Amino acid sequence: LEVALRNARRFTIWGRGLGVFVSNTPVVHIRWNVDESLNEFSRQISAYLVNAQNQGVISSYSQDLNWVPKTTLGFEDTSYEHLSGIIGSIKDIEFDGSMEVDSVSLYEYSVLHGEKRLNTVSLKS
Repeated sequence: LEVALRNARRFTIWGRGLGVFVSNTPVVHIRWNVDESLNEFSRQISAYLVNAQNQGVISSYSQDLNWVPKTTLGFEDTSYEHLSGIIGSIKDIEFDGSMEVDSVSLYEYSVLHGEKRLNTVSLKS
């Protein structure tokens, strides 16, 4: 990951508000605007993952052409029955602000063990 991001610079992302994906359970998330900084960062990460797969470090990676930059707030711990109450409890929060991305973490996930942070890389200022 350090190699892939050695030239990556910090960047700012801007919120687009709150969203809900309709699936088996509602996926409540903060949407982020896509701009050139975020697109470049996404290209760098994708190139790293393709290379890692070609080297046999990871498997089953495919670029998600429907990628939506978001921060998930609720997934599989929400229900449509409670969605109105969930939205009501956070409706006064501003979801259109900005946030500086100054580091990136790589996580491993398994159904059995959940998430485990493998590494964190600070981005250049």
